[in-house]
Amino acid sequence: MKNKKTDLNPAAIERFVQETWDHVEHLNNIARLHPESVIRIARKRIVWPGFISRKRAFQKNNAKLMRDIQLGNDFVLTGEWQPDSSSARGAFLVHWWGTTMQKQWGLPKLTEKNKTTWFDKVWRCIIEELHIVPEKDPMLARLSGSAKTPAAMRAEIRRQTRKAFDVLIRH
Repeated sequence: MKNKKTDLNPAAIERFVQETWDHVEHLNNIARLHPESVIRIARKRIVWPGFISRKRAFQKNNAKLMRDIQLGNDFVLTGEWQPDSSSARGAFLVHWWGTTMQKQWGLPKLTEKNKTTWFDKVWRCIIEELHIVPEKDPMLARLSGSAKTPAAMRAEIRRQTRKAFDVLIRH
């Protein structure tokens, strides 16, 4: 593998910044002029491409855009949650894999009535079919608490993730 330092080409980075600027500007012009064309997408997302700046005008424009496109109004996580929370991220992970692999794993649409069995099947598939090892994942491992054995760690991670899933996931 090459040294990352030597792979940095200032001209290529500058082009990348400019191209990104162009794409974000174009997307946000569409959103400002025709918000109805992006609302369906934006309502389900928690982040949106934008420009960061120390200047208040950019911050105000971003805030207005977020309101106009209804950013995050239908995001899968509801209520009070922290982006850095391992349990919230675990709940989101289970939901994301479940909805992404819904057909392949034979899952019904997630409802309040089937939430428990839906979670259980997705958790099993994540481990058995995707070979994800929760106790070795740095983010999920934080949920293992004082558990010492891999089985106890996995059980505690599952318990904490399930608890967050029950509270935070919109169905």
